[in-house]
Amino acid sequence: MLGAGEWRHIFRATIDSGGGLVDIARIIRLHGESGHYIQAAAALRQEFGFKIVEALTVVGWAEGNDDSEASLLEMCRKIQTAVK
Repeated sequence: MLGAGEWRHIFRATIDSGGGLVDIARIIRLHGESGHYIQAAAALRQEFGFKIVEALTVVGWAEGNDDSEASLLEMCRKIQTAVK
């Protein structure tokens, strides 16, 4: 299980290498573990200042059943806080 600090490191490396929210959401989906997504949400709040609703929106998508490109882009449109 990844802790918030480990998620933050991964998120920062992703952004620093030119990635964005789409990439972060996909990473959470690939590496998150059922029941432990809250650590990723905490890391989004700590690293980028996401509102709790935004962080839960991202991890909700990652934990959900619909991993289509359309659902990913719809989720991203709901996030107002920039990742930088």
